[in-house]
Amino acid sequence: AQLTSPVLQTANPISGQKHSLSTFLIAQNLSQYETALRELGAVEMTDLCDLEQADCDRIGMKKMEAKRLQQAAGDAAIMV
Repeated sequence: AQLTSPVLQTANPISGQKHSLSTFLIAQNLSQYETALRELGAVEMTDLCDLEQADCDRIGMKKMEAKRLQQAAGDAAIMV
């Protein structure tokens, strides 16, 4: 049997990050805010930890949605 080394696949950093943020927002039922969050400069889900309530208010996010987003983003940052 011939052993071959595994092929390393490198993800496109931009699409990988987009997928990660998109997936995270979908899981939190907040995907409707993805475009607005990207316009604020969010690229990775851990960027969401830096959001302030004023940022969330500006994009029309409800107070409980903002709390859910920041809690989940904080939990995700701990796991990284």
